[in-house]
Amino acid sequence: MNNNKLLGLEIIRFISALAVLLYHYQLFFWIKDKPIDLVIDNLPFYNLLNFFYNHGLHGVIVFWGISGFIFFWKYQDLIVDKNFKGKNFFIYRISRLYPLHFATLIIVLIFQVFYFLKKDFFFVYQVNDLKHFLLHLFFASNWGFEKDYSFNGPIWSVSAEIFSYLVFFLIIKAFGKSILVNISVIIICVLLRIYKLSNPITDCLTFFFVCGSAAMIFKIVALSKYRKIVNFVFCFAALVIPILVILLDLTKHKHFIYTFEFIYIPLILFVFTIELNILNKFRKIIEILGNMTYSSYLIHFPVQLFISLFCLYFNIKINYYSNYFFMIYIFLILFLSYLIFKNFEDPLKKIIRKKFLNN
Repeated sequence: MNNNKLLGLEIIRFISALAVLLYHYQLFFWIKDKPIDLVIDNLPFYNLLNFFYNHGLHGVIVFWGISGFIFFWKYQDLIVDKNFKGKNFFIYRISRLYPLHFATLIIVLIFQVFYFLKKDFFFVYQVNDLKHFLLHLFFASNWGFEKDYSFNGPIWSVSAEIFSYLVFFLIIKAFGKSILVNISVIIICVLLRIYKLSNPITDCLTFFFVCGSAAMIFKIVALSKYRKIVNFVFCFAALVIPILVILLDLTKHKHFIYTFEFIYIPLILFVFTIELNILNKFRKIIEILGNMTYSSYLIHFPVQLFISLFCLYFNIKINYYSNYFFMIYIFLILFLSYLIFKNFEDPLKKIIRKKFLNN
């Protein structure tokens, strides 16, 4: 693999980000804290995109799984061998995630103030007080101290993921490479889910460690003489399972979605981790799409807020059911995401790491 780049996972990451982006298109129809007069069947290209409009939020679960897979694949051995200090581990993560989080937090704060002055309520997320601002500031917006979603709402999944990073590092530091420890964490989180005591953090930990276990298996298989057979079996399973779900009508069962994601996400990540031999120009495109995912995830709500605010102040009516507006909006998000990663995220990340690593 070129520079240890898991290209298949970058494809899955981009599709997951796009799924969330499409799902949240419905926020344009929200008045205060709920959708008003939303006819979901009339949304742009509904026949083509209805799966994403209805289920796109599950892309967040895939994000968590990808993070778990990559962390166990990339960092586990380094932490065990004491070649990666805790300080360096967290600087790597914070330098990648915090600058854009802070920037979008301030932008949303400013835009929401102007929106509130005009409407006497906020756009979509209504709990925008000092307490929740401080929670966002420390990446703890959804650690159980919150009243509801606030400010740049979609950051909730990243907040839960940050907590999982901490748990991952402490567990690997304390117990090393142990699939039994992974299983223990997973069992505890699943039991909490069964007894309705789960929250975003425990759900994130579940998929983080499930897919992390898949990464551990991937490492073993990659060194095995039977790897081609195992890869074939996994690919075959990835194709057959959705067919069986449809034929047996398993979706009607109460716990289908959670069970399906629990089994299928680590499986599909394993399959997409199999090395891709492609031309360098296509490799570059895939890497660019993967790099755009975080920015597209964090900026889509601020962009929606800005569009709504602009229309509010200039008394402009937009038909959000319009295919043309939809295409312009999606293109705008992707274009801005590319520019932000290239000119803001990546440069700041490098500056922070240069300043604080190995000092």
